[in-house]
Amino acid sequence: MEEMIEYFKTMITPPVEDACVIVGKPSEIDYEKYRTIEGASIVPLYDPVAHGIILLDEPTEEEAQKLMAILKPGGHIVLIPKDIGYKGVIALEDQGFEVRDAIFVGENSDDFYYTSKASRSEREAGLRSEDDSRANVHPTVKPIDIMEWCARDIAPNSKVVDPFLGSGTTGIAMSRLGHDFVGIELNPEYAKICEGRIRHWMPIGSEIVSEAEVGKAEAQEGDTISIFDLF
Repeated sequence: MEEMIEYFKTMITPPVEDACVIVGKPSEIDYEKYRTIEGASIVPLYDPVAHGIILLDEPTEEEAQKLMAILKPGGHIVLIPKDIGYKGVIALEDQGFEVRDAIFVGENSDDFYYTSKASRSEREAGLRSEDDSRANVHPTVKPIDIMEWCARDIAPNSKVVDPFLGSGTTGIAMSRLGHDFVGIELNPEYAKICEGRIRHWMPIGSEIVSEAEVGKAEAQEGDTISIFDLF
C-alpha cells in the first residue's frame, strides 16, 4: 500500500510536497477533518485538503457526495472494492466523477485482454432522459468492444441468444458482427434501454423486432434528421 501511495503522489499535477492521500473505507473517513470545497474556489494552504483518495470499499451515494466535497478539484480516487464495485462506481459517477478505467484481476488466467471502460457517450447513445440525468440506469454496462472480442470465434452468420440481455451490449455487438440475434430481458425498463441502444448502434439495413415498445425516438427540436428515418 505504501508503494501505491507513493506512486499515487506522482500523479498529482503540479507536484505537491507532503500531499495528503486518504486511505481507508469510505464509512470510516473523518470527513469533518477536511475542508469542504465549493466549486473551484482556491483552498488556503492552512486548511486540510485531500489531494487524492484510495478507497478500500464502495461508497454509498451520501459518501460519494462527501468525497466530492473534500477532494481537491482535479484530484483522483482509486477504488479497490471487495467485490465488483459497480454500485460504488455509479455513486461516484453520479456525483460528477469521471471514471477513467476499470481493471479486474482474475484468478488462474493465462490470457489478458484489455479494453477501456464503456464511455458515457457509448452507454447513453440512443437513449433520452427527461431531465438530462443518466438515461442508462443499468448498473453493469459492458463495453461493446469486449463483447465483440468474446464472439471472435463464432462462425459467420450464426444465431446468438442472450437470455439475460441487461443493457443490450451483446445485441449491439452481434448486430455489428452480422450475426442473427435473440435477446431476452425480464425487466421492462432495461428492455427499453436495450432496444434504444441496439437501434442506435446496429448497421444500416439491419432489421429489429422488439416487444419493448420503444421504436424510433421521436425527433426533438434541434435534432439532426437522417434520410433513413423518413421511410
